[in-house]
Amino acid sequence: MRKNYEDAVTTHPMIVQCMAELLINECKATVLIADSPGGDFTAEVMDAIYNTTGMREVAEKTGAELNYNFKEKMYDNEAGLYLKKVKVSEFISNVDKIISMPKLKTHSMMTYTGAVKNLFGIIPGITKAEYHLHMSGYDKFADALIDICLLAKPTLTIMDAIVSMDGNGPSAGNKKNTNAILASADPFTLDKVCCDLIGFPFDIVPTVAKSIERNLCKLNSDDVEIKGEINVNLKPFEMPDSISDVFLKTDQFDGKYVDENIKAKPVCDQSKCVKCLVCKQSCPAKAISFVNNQITIDTDKCIRCYCCQELCPFKAIKIRRSYLLRALLKDHEW
Repeated sequence: MRKNYEDAVTTHPMIVQCMAELLINECKATVLIADSPGGDFTAEVMDAIYNTTGMREVAEKTGAELNYNFKEKMYDNEAGLYLKKVKVSEFISNVDKIISMPKLKTHSMMTYTGAVKNLFGIIPGITKAEYHLHMSGYDKFADALIDICLLAKPTLTIMDAIVSMDGNGPSAGNKKNTNAILASADPFTLDKVCCDLIGFPFDIVPTVAKSIERNLCKLNSDDVEIKGEINVNLKPFEMPDSISDVFLKTDQFDGKYVDENIKAKPVCDQSKCVKCLVCKQSCPAKAISFVNNQITIDTDKCIRCYCCQELCPFKAIKIRRSYLLRALLKDHEW
């Protein structure tokens, strides 16, 4: 994602630099820094991302390589429950081990994004939209993310939780000092521990709930060995405005009344919009149009993936709850 690391949207380059130096100097390894953003996956796009996120400077300082292989490859995925074949970026074919380095953040579609969701980065840019479109329900998409994570088999996941993000993440939320780095060879359990840390019940985080259902992580945190200290006094994270969709499972209901009166919806703040059309280009459902010099979102077509909000460079896309929805959730405690 082309976002400055100082905004707590992307992993801080210093953490990547330290890991790269350790691998190169102590393990004599060749390190490849790679990711696939939503949208176009080209050299021009990646140049801008490497520059903005500080990864180019990391590569220059450490001798790590930056990925410029944009080819795709289809993999069989025997471990997958639903995705038995997965189209991924070819760069994973050229490495022996994958070390995933996510940022601890909230997520408007999946409530929380961390270890499992980060592996969506091996899916080529435009292909991401296909998964959003064809597996648009929260539980379906969570299962797809889990299947992709099982294919990737990360050797280690290092979570950047020094400065995290709550509220309307993964890019339009609030910076939050959490002062932690968490690491595990088990991405599923790491996500469960992170949700405990930030005060999110696992049953409103689809990837964690489905991981537990699939016996990929332990429900009881007492069964997890934790080394080091965790800040038990951390104030619970603010949830994204779209949390109502996950809690009420509104993706399971169809109809204009539900769309207009219950589901949260993305809206464009025209005063902040600069007409860059990133939202329109990134919408898997083709629900966004540019008419009369304004962004218009067709909520009948919208699948509530909130890619528009995530990728908007100017935080012009907001999540709006209806009056009825606010009333339903008024007295609810998470």
